[in-house]
Amino acid sequence: MDTELEQAIEEAVEQAVTGNLLIGGLITTAIITAAILALRFFLIRLIKGKAEILDKDQRRWINRINNGTTIIVLISLVFIWAPQLHTFALSLTAFAVAVVLTTKELLMCLTGGLLRAITKPFDIGDWIAVDGLTGEVMRITAMTTLVEEIDTAGKTYQFTGHTIQIPNSKFLSANVENANFIKNYVYYDVPITVQYADLDPVKLMTELQKITEKYFSPFREEAVKFNKRIEKKAAVDFSDPEPQYFLKTTDAGYNIFTVRFFLPTQQAAQTGTEITRDFLSYVHKTQNKKAA
Repeated sequence: MDTELEQAIEEAVEQAVTGNLLIGGLITTAIITAAILALRFFLIRLIKGKAEILDKDQRRWINRINNGTTIIVLISLVFIWAPQLHTFALSLTAFAVAVVLTTKELLMCLTGGLLRAITKPFDIGDWIAVDGLTGEVMRITAMTTLVEEIDTAGKTYQFTGHTIQIPNSKFLSANVENANFIKNYVYYDVPITVQYADLDPVKLMTELQKITEKYFSPFREEAVKFNKRIEKKAAVDFSDPEPQYFLKTTDAGYNIFTVRFFLPTQQAAQTGTEITRDFLSYVHKTQNKKAA
């Protein structure tokens, strides 16, 4: 595509500069210009006659002849050179289009990089989310932003090992989320399904609260401080960092116990696993006692 466009531009320019139209135009221009100048000279000589001092009417007619012949020459040049001017204009247009097509992505990347530098929505070390991708910014250049992908879909919040180069042009068309909030702390849900519908949900919920308190208490003080600091910075009232508990049932009649807490991001998944393990162990022991 680019090669064909370059060839078309070269052919158009060559035709405009060295084609037969150029030679014919030069000859025609010379003949018409010479004829008009000769006519002007003859008319001015005719008006002057043998007078050494010109009167008002003579000067007026000479001025009209000078202006008229100049206009005629200009109009003649336009008609003579119109085909060449048209070809040259098309050549310039084609060249401009080629430049735009070739440098479009480059210009968009540079513009996106400039926009990021001016607005500073994120910096190196920040977590960002772009088009469903979440990662930590490792390097920023004029053209691209390098991020290390983080597993947010599986809620492990660990590096996946994937390194992604994001063109800065993406920042002109996509929403960019600064995910620094979840870099340090995260609201983490731990859903636990219990299939024994004959167990008392009140007792199970009480036990779940005890287990959760055991694992959450070491993080409580720092979690509360961080939550207040973020609220003050963002001027937004976030959810309570204290554990919250929910209970719902499925179509099959199972009970789903869910605990939501505010923990350091790197410890959230492991803490959730430990709470699930201890709670299911308690459910299993309770069911065995009841069966016995």
